[in-house]
Amino acid sequence: VEPCLLLSLERRASYGTSTTVLRRYLFGMPEELVRFCGSHQVKLGKLAAAFATDTRGASGLPELLLAGAEHGSATLHVRGPRGIVDYVHAVTQSLCNTRGMKVLPAEAKPSEFLQQALCYEDDHLKVFALDPRQRRSSADEAGEPPSKRRRSHPPVAGAVGYRVELASCAAGLGVSFVVLPPGSAAWHPVSHTEDASAERLVFHMGARPKDASS
Repeated sequence: VEPCLLLSLERRASYGTSTTVLRRYLFGMPEELVRFCGSHQVKLGKLAAAFATDTRGASGLPELLLAGAEHGSATLHVRGPRGIVDYVHAVTQSLCNTRGMKVLPAEAKPSEFLQQALCYEDDHLKVFALDPRQRRSSADEAGEPPSKRRRSHPPVAGAVGYRVELASCAAGLGVSFVVLPPGSAAWHPVSHTEDASAERLVFHMGARPKDASS
């Protein structure tokens, strides 16, 4: 199975150690993912949204839709780079057993100069689209104007990164993290708040960049 990230938000019982899954979010939709989840007893019925980081990152969408329909999912949001909407429409038209599940695709369009564009939001989190050709640097920390910032890595064709902010981040109680496509440069995150612990997690959907911090 190609790299992917499954974010599971759970509520712990008042007594004991049992938990209840509230929502799940998937970053990367590789082939054989449904079989892999099944072999590890991970159910996808609570999957709310799936995010593709590059043009190859949605190859497992057909089996994902069939699994969601089988588990009774009513709606699935799909986000990805340019072309994801046409791809989702082609997949849904070719499938005949989605049992009325609504699939809501939209392109994740990064803004220029590290300005993060909101591409998905619900009661639990916000997801912002990032340009994977950009990365934070000392110039960003010093407050250099966006017009003077330069790209620090060659373009990653047909790719998009994501910054995920949990709802508790607004109150300073949670963390945010970044998901980057294969081939992107290392991302050196800087918190937008006074809490220096925020946004320290970076997930690369490919090989570890040489300039990534330990």
